[in-house]
Amino acid sequence: MSAEQRVVSFVVLVSWLIWGGVMAYSWTNANARAHVYSEQMVPSFLDFLSEFPLETVQDMPFESLSRNQQKANGTRDGSRVAQRDTEQVNRSYNLNEVDSVFLESLPRIGPKLAGRICRFRELLGGFYSVEQLGEVWGIYPDQLEAILPWFHPGDGVYQKLCADSASWDELRRHPYIGFQGARRIERYRLQHQLNAVSDLLDAVPISDSLYRCWEPYLRLCISS
Repeated sequence: MSAEQRVVSFVVLVSWLIWGGVMAYSWTNANARAHVYSEQMVPSFLDFLSEFPLETVQDMPFESLSRNQQKANGTRDGSRVAQRDTEQVNRSYNLNEVDSVFLESLPRIGPKLAGRICRFRELLGGFYSVEQLGEVWGIYPDQLEAILPWFHPGDGVYQKLCADSASWDELRRHPYIGFQGARRIERYRLQHQLNAVSDLLDAVPISDSLYRCWEPYLRLCISS
């Protein structure tokens, strides 16, 4: 080790020793001050408590509920809420008339699901069956089972598409028809005249189940 390295090592060692001494001194003084503070303040606080009249505490205007009382009150409040919800859904509401605000007020239906139900209903043109709620995105089977008894479809579909005159864009916006269905209907109309909505079942290659979804939402306007 060179002379310069020995000097640097010595300076570092001395610096560490000085720093350690300063920290030890500070820690000792802090403990001493804390001890003096506790010796002075604790007796003073105890003397203050001994002179404070107990009657003043007893006369203070506040109520103190025990844990059992609070739990009982919470149970009663929960029972009232459950009873209110039961009374609220112990009826059948028209699924094609209720708005999103009312749907949000029902249990098991939050604001997002209420908005999706109303949006799906608008795109369809109305529900013809309450079971169509199962096609709303984001609804769970147990949730669907719970809310189905609360609704009825009323008069059913309130807006139908003209199968013989609606534009391709109008047809493709319908959730059940889509792009492919709109293209098939438009292609058939260019070559044939629709005399009945049921003509689409034979002319357009669709399944019976898909046609049953289409049929409530289609009508003839020009040919009728």
